Parts: sequence; C-alpha cells; structure tokens
Amino acid sequence: MAWQLIYTSAPRLLEAGRTGFGTVARHRAVSELVAGAVERLSQFARLPGMGARRVIRSHRIITAGASQVHVFSCIRDAGSDYTGRTNHLAHHLIAESREVRAAAEAGITPADVLLQMSWRTSWSEPPRFLEPLEEISLMSLRARTLGSAWERLAGSSDFNRLPLQTPRCFFILSGEADALTLIQESLKSMGAESMQVTFTTHLEPTDDVSGLRWVAMNASSPLRQQADGIARPVLD
Repeated sequence: MAWQLIYTSAPRLLEAGRTGFGTVARHRAVSELVAGAVERLSQFARLPGMGARRVIRSHRIITAGASQVHVFSCIRDAGSDYTGRTNHLAHHLIAESREVRAAAEAGITPADVLLQMSWRTSWSEPPRFLEPLEEISLMSLRARTLGSAWERLAGSSDFNRLPLQTPRCFFILSGEADALTLIQESLKSMGAESMQVTFTTHLEPTDDVSGLRWVAMNASSPLRQQADGIARPVLD
C-alpha cells in the first residue's frame, strides 16, 4: 500500500506550533526524513510565463536515510490561503519498492498512477495523521490505454519511441499539448521498466534536473533557457 502526504498553506500544520506552508496531513508510516524530502518537492513557482492554472504531475525516486521510495505528485494552484495570499496544494503518493514492483508487473506505469489517482485540490480540515484505510493500493489504479497523443501532436504514433532512444531528454510543448499523455504512451512500450523512469510535466525553478529522466515544459516557460544550456536532447 502507498501512503499520502498533503502540503499546503494553513493556520495550523501537522507539526505543532507551525503555520503557513507545510504538511497538513500524512500517514504515520512516512518517516520524518522522507516527509522533509517530499516537502522540498512541493513548490509552485509564480513567475511570468508560468501559468497559475498549470498542474504539475511528476514521478521521482528519492533516497532519504536508509529509505528509497517512489513519489507520485500532483501540485496545483489552490486559490487564496487563510491570510488572503496565493496558495497551492501538493498531494503526494509515496510507495515502497515492493508495491511499485507489483504494479509494474501488472502493466501499470507511473503515468497511469498520476492519471487515475483522485488528487486533492484543496484542504479545509484540521491537520491530522491519515488513517490506514486511506492508504492507496497502486494495483487499484489500473493500466490504461489511451488514443495516440503522439499521432495528434506529431503526425505519427511511432514518435512515442523517441524519448526511449536517449537516457534523458526535454519535451518543449505548446500551450495546448498534454505532456502526461505523451509520456504515458512512451512508457507503455517499456513494460515493467517504466517504473524506473522519473519525470515531471512542468519544470520548476527548484527542480533538480539531474534526478529527472524526462522533463517537460511549456515553450513560453522562463526556464526554457535552462533546457538550452544542458547537454541533453530536446524534443521540441
């Protein structure tokens, strides 16, 4: 089973005495080290060219102390917080390797998890530890077959193998293109190895690019220059 952690701005956080941005809910099984590492992945930049309505979806593999876990994340704008300032919410699903292996063997990819998970868009409850019944089975998020996003975007579904031909790459996409459906199609052809592919659908200023195999961003992103300055192929 996978655990959840929810990060946003609130008048009370799970850690006593703290307010503002932080963890408002998580499972007790998530260690303090892992929780701290996941909190650092929870940022949402508000820079010109980075639309406030974007939804960041990512898959990372992180090591915190003796633990290595897979982190599936959905981060989005959450309107105004309790002070009237801008707010965002980061909802994370944290899975151990054995849970991920079972899902991969069933044909489930990281994109399937991100597409089918019921992600929170707001938090209005008091801070709390989540119950065991709120753990998520990755096996309940079934493998999904979609139409050809690559064919619609580039004219041929065969292009879905392009990201597989290089260890790491950038996707530069127009405003209407959905990076996650493109990634999902590419992952499907990898079999169980798909769960080892780390990626994000929107590059953020705080992201460590070295920890991400596939990095997508909008063509108008102010971080586009960062992609041009890193030695990895660019699919534009």
